[in-house]
Amino acid sequence: MTDEFWKEINRSQATAKSIDEQLEMLRGYLQRAGDAQVQAFQQSLIEALNQSNRFTLAWGFCGVVPRDGWTGEMSFHYYCCWLVLQGKDVFVNIVANPDLLSNYDDVVPCSELFDLAIDEWQRRHGKPLQSKLQFGDQSDEPKTVEEYRKFLFDDLKSIYPVLSQTSETLMELAWHPTDRHLMHKLRYDGVCLRDAREVDHFFFCNEVEAVSVLRQQLEDKGHKIEEVDMEMVDGKEAYIVHSIENTSPVELTRRTQSLLDLADELGAHYNGWGVSCEVKAPIGIP
Repeated sequence: MTDEFWKEINRSQATAKSIDEQLEMLRGYLQRAGDAQVQAFQQSLIEALNQSNRFTLAWGFCGVVPRDGWTGEMSFHYYCCWLVLQGKDVFVNIVANPDLLSNYDDVVPCSELFDLAIDEWQRRHGKPLQSKLQFGDQSDEPKTVEEYRKFLFDDLKSIYPVLSQTSETLMELAWHPTDRHLMHKLRYDGVCLRDAREVDHFFFCNEVEAVSVLRQQLEDKGHKIEEVDMEMVDGKEAYIVHSIENTSPVELTRRTQSLLDLADELGAHYNGWGVSCEVKAPIGIP
């Protein structure tokens, strides 16, 4: 990226009162510029967009962009164009720390920036200006299921300390797949998913030895063992372990996978969790 590119971006950002006015200033600059400057401008923009092609930044935009704001493969890059228009310092800082997007409530896609130099070249030479934009895997994207789970259930809250608490989209993306129906139902029933409450867990064990290990593991995790009972399940005797913990559904869903893994290690079955609560007026219903 050339110094002149960021000089023009910063100058237009400091002077213009709107995105449209900023784009007009940049369009005027390109109309006055020579061919080499027009090419350098587009190449610098491409380099900036490739630099911002990061998994964590894409999730940051998910936290501030309405769900219907994503219209195709280029949408992410057009939001990155908006980021470029905020100036070099803001661009660098947000690429490094996407949670800073929480400071903005006017994030919009800006395909016009991507087309400025292309249109100017077309006007001059009657053919498009060739430029290569990077697609495909993002440099920091999790590569395995385990890495993706770690991102969702361990890292998301630390990477986005603000957005993970304020963005419904990010919170929902972090819900464990087995919990989605229950989480939606609780929220519909007026339950605040961030509030701590008494949560019931249920496990089925075939062996008494597994029950003993499970009890200890759950108590180490802060659970209280409410009951261990024996019932017939699918025609076979099974031990039902009922534990209770005090936590919020949002915090709990981050740990659902660890409970599933624990049950699997013991040859048991985790039957999920539930809460007892006073049902309030459902969201959206007076």
